Amino acid sequence: VLGMALVVESAVSYLADVRAFGDASSPWHATDRVFASILMLLCGPILALRLAIGSVTIPRTLRNAWALAVTLGLACKALSGRASRKAQLDAYLLWHTLWHCLPVLSSVFLVAWAMDWEEEAIPPAAQY
Repeated sequence: VLGMALVVESAVSYLADVRAFGDASSPWHATDRVFASILMLLCGPILALRLAIGSVTIPRTLRNAWALAVTLGLACKALSGRASRKAQLDAYLLWHTLWHCLPVLSSVFLVAWAMDWEEEAIPPAAQY
């Protein structure tokens, strides 16, 4: 279900960011904001919970790279919002485009993990 929601969100995001660019009254913008926020609030805590209870283990390097990608992505999102409020179009386009790199980076990390990342997986309790 979550995977399908992410696919739907990618279409909604495209409609908001490309098809309705510059049209703040477009319903795609509101839908994108709500849907993306809900998915962000679901995906992060679900992964954190699964790591905490030990149902998932991720190699330390991969986990750190994923955390860095999330942090950078959220910083880009915040900077794009600031640029939008200040009507700085070039800065907005830069930061908003970089924000969209977060799902790509996360996907790369997940594929690396699925393909049996070379580093040994360390259970969360043993990492500290």
